[in-house]
Amino acid sequence: MRVAVITEEDLFYVREFFCEFLPRARHSEYEICGVTILPAFNKGSTWALARQMYGFYGMRDFIRMGCAYAYRKFRKKTIRSLVEQERIPCIDVASVHSEAYLSWLKDEKIDVLVSVAAPVIFKKELLGIPPRGCLNSHSALLPENRGMMPVFWALYKDAPELGVTIHTMEEEVDRGHMLVQERVPIGQESLDEMIRKTKKISARLMDHVLAQMVHEDVVGTPIPAGGSYQTFPTPEEVRDFKKKGKRLL
Repeated sequence: MRVAVITEEDLFYVREFFCEFLPRARHSEYEICGVTILPAFNKGSTWALARQMYGFYGMRDFIRMGCAYAYRKFRKKTIRSLVEQERIPCIDVASVHSEAYLSWLKDEKIDVLVSVAAPVIFKKELLGIPPRGCLNSHSALLPENRGMMPVFWALYKDAPELGVTIHTMEEEVDRGHMLVQERVPIGQESLDEMIRKTKKISARLMDHVLAQMVHEDVVGTPIPAGGSYQTFPTPEEVRDFKKKGKRLL
């Protein structure tokens, strides 16, 4: 079974997924034929992303994250470097909806397309190309906390647990059929720690689903209607988060 992946170049959290996922995929019966890495948050520039992160973290934590980012960038601790170490092609395109990318999917006979924090909404034509469908990993107990920053919002709401859901994709964000869902208790961990934990769980679950699909069709259950849809937190919401005694890092 031939698999392609669309993701974003996130040196912190999405990279955790690939550190866990790629070694599993190496020994699997499915084949990762290509990985497309898009700009983080679809901002298009490092400065745009930096402004957004400054608004989220505040001065002190932004400096800490900035130093960590510079170190990882210097040491080439990127998703691209992980992918290249596995000798998997990086498919560089301006848009995953471009004719070039759609043609590549068809020419390579891609069976399954996987989204790992892809910063773009898949359109109908893209969704319709892989015969076995498109899969997404979302760090929430869907249908709650669809959209952005689901781990932040679970902590913000004082939820006793969050989760990871692997589901098929439709044109509407975080809809489709749930193929597997795992609950994760929330303790005293920081946001940083919980995101890292859920990314590793996501990698394990995605590998599990793909391994199943090699041998059989995996039939899920429709994601229930309702739930909640979240956007990127405002500075005021981040301040409320900290007032509750919760930590970003």
